[in-house]
Amino acid sequence: SQLPDMLREREIELGILCWPNLDPLLDQPSVALTVAEPVVFAASPALWPAGGPASIDAVLAVLPSFLLMRWWQVTPDVVMAVAGRARHHIEVPMDVGLHLALAGRGGGFFLAQEVAPHLAAGRLVAPALRDVPALSRDIALVARSAMQWEEPAVRRLVAAIRAELARQGIAVGNLLPELL
Repeated sequence: SQLPDMLREREIELGILCWPNLDPLLDQPSVALTVAEPVVFAASPALWPAGGPASIDAVLAVLPSFLLMRWWQVTPDVVMAVAGRARHHIEVPMDVGLHLALAGRGGGFFLAQEVAPHLAAGRLVAPALRDVPALSRDIALVARSAMQWEEPAVRRLVAAIRAELARQGIAVGNLLPELL
């Protein structure tokens, strides 16, 4: 939330922001690329040992708490609906939510990249929720002005970010044509 202010006040020239830009005072930032960060529902395998596809109601029935983490720019309606259906939900920051999920105290929607090491190690499971649509959070690499993309160092940075995203198999959208 501080980056739009910093861009507007000319403290920084580039930033990675949640997208679309909802800050009314940051007028028309120039976007180099956007990324849809995948989101998964994750919980302790002690709570969901089957780990397979399930309805959200079946998962909520075994959760001590639904962890409502408001790291989204705007929390999706489906996430708020799940919170409303849970026996108990608590609003926590993502790092606290991750700690609670690992301790078997609840489950919630996390950025896939944040929980990937825990899923790979078996400390968390991500049951496929057949009645919840796929979720993501959009972010964008933006500049205060389109002139920033002319700088050779900035072009190299954009190329390095694109290469890393490609290495991770993450799709990139809305590239400036001149930066392809």
